[in-house]
Amino acid sequence: FQKIHDDVSIDERGKYEYLIQSTVPGSTLRENFESFPATAENYKKAVEYLKERFGKESALVQVYIKDLLQLVISKNKCELSTLYDKLQTGIRSLDSLGLTKDKYADILFPLVESTLPIDIVKMWDRQRHLVQDIQVHCSYLPSDLSSIFWSERPGDMGKNMLQKLNRLRGMIRDRVTRLNKAAESYEPPATPEESEIILNQKLQNVLELKAQMKKLLADYLDLPESTNLEEPLEVIYNMEEEIEDLQVKFKILLTK
Repeated sequence: FQKIHDDVSIDERGKYEYLIQSTVPGSTLRENFESFPATAENYKKAVEYLKERFGKESALVQVYIKDLLQLVISKNKCELSTLYDKLQTGIRSLDSLGLTKDKYADILFPLVESTLPIDIVKMWDRQRHLVQDIQVHCSYLPSDLSSIFWSERPGDMGKNMLQKLNRLRGMIRDRVTRLNKAAESYEPPATPEESEIILNQKLQNVLELKAQMKKLLADYLDLPESTNLEEPLEVIYNMEEEIEDLQVKFKILLTK
């Protein structure tokens, strides 16, 4: 709703109408707003009320922390890729409010670890001395898209490393496929604001994939010269084109 609020081309009566439409039908908030005439004065009062009730940073921090804790202690376990995306979103939200990771890491780390499959936990334990913060911890989560592929390099850069890179390439392939399906079957939620949040998160996922592909390509090129890279490089270049197309698709959806 911030875009509507800042739009000087819309008068405050019109903004009040937008504000009402952005609330949940049948909610107490909507009923309260609908009980007053859509005037400029009432719009100002409504905005002040929202800031007072929902704009306090301390309250927002509590909400985000509760959401993160609920995510990892829930009995309904989600896929690792979904867990990763939701954790990243929550962490970024806390960062935007100035809450540093050291203030919640001691609580969140063990809870996140308790949700992981045992084989992931074992890899985590082996590499714990390399982990600097929760973002690196989280990089283990999306179907094993983890920094372990970058940190656990064998000294000879031979067959074992090639197998790991091929495995990681397949995992990135799966994420690209899922994002393509999400773009093709996307149905906007009830409000434009919700749609914008969802699509921006998908765009962020695409940008993360682009960074992972760049790193993956560099690591393939670091393999010994005797390694046959014709097939993996061709696949990577094709996937890079797909990821660029994905970025365009989500940007187009954002403009609708």
